[in-house]
Amino acid sequence: MHKCFYHAFVPVFMLIAFTASTAQEVHLQYRFEPGKTYRYKRVISSNVTSTIPGQGEVSYEQKVETPVTLTGISAPEGLVGFQYLQDTAFVESTSSIPSAMDFPSIASLLNHVRIAFTITPRGVIRNARLLDSLPSSGRPMMYAAFTDSALAAWVMPFRTLPDRALKEGLRWSVNQSDTISPQAATKGAAFKSSTMITRETGEYVVKGFEEFKGMKCVRLNWNITQSTESEMETNNMEMFMEVETRYEGSMLFAYEEGILAHLEETQSSTQTTSVSGQQEMVVPASTEQKTTLTFIP
Repeated sequence: MHKCFYHAFVPVFMLIAFTASTAQEVHLQYRFEPGKTYRYKRVISSNVTSTIPGQGEVSYEQKVETPVTLTGISAPEGLVGFQYLQDTAFVESTSSIPSAMDFPSIASLLNHVRIAFTITPRGVIRNARLLDSLPSSGRPMMYAAFTDSALAAWVMPFRTLPDRALKEGLRWSVNQSDTISPQAATKGAAFKSSTMITRETGEYVVKGFEEFKGMKCVRLNWNITQSTESEMETNNMEMFMEVETRYEGSMLFAYEEGILAHLEETQSSTQTTSVSGQQEMVVPASTEQKTTLTFIP
């Protein structure tokens, strides 16, 4: 072999080998080892602005920092289980209506309440149940229509994972819709029935691979628009809501450990609520919310 060819061949061979080694593909799955604990810090900042007839424009700002502990639990074959427990949150809030600051959020109702989740390896909820009773104050009337599983699902900390192998540069589009039919009213429920139609379009992009706190991760970005139409009935009125929400987010998933390492997501939504019956009004609102969830080794 000529020396000049040898010197040219070696770098080319190394480049090919390096390219092949870095063009990796990974399948993402959640894995929680029974008995093992996983700690996270979740921060949610939100800003809600609305125009209420007779009151004009009202606003509400809130920042909530919540320590979250997950503990792996046993689950049926093919599923994954974990117990969710959030500690007392640190809350900062301001409102143009002082009484609004006294209204508890869904998340605050679940402080120190253990929740057992059973999910598929991709993160689709199969079962969610409260293991402890809610505080003595119980559910405010606004949340009376939520079952325990619905309340639990509200604080589900993870996103559903892609159903395909991921490699750097991969992108794909989503275009789907879903309809939720009216459910039988629960005793004391604020709403007798509801119908919800959801449409979702957008794109996911695999940005690449990187390390985060010593874990090998894949970075996945998304830009999704979700449109929702819902109708609800009470004893004295009907409500029709139209909501359009844009989600821009990015997450790092530790594919060897099977856990979410870091997530950032911004939600921007506009909502119009039309009320008829005993009271009639149209209430427009807009919401900006940023969520971060970070694994703490």
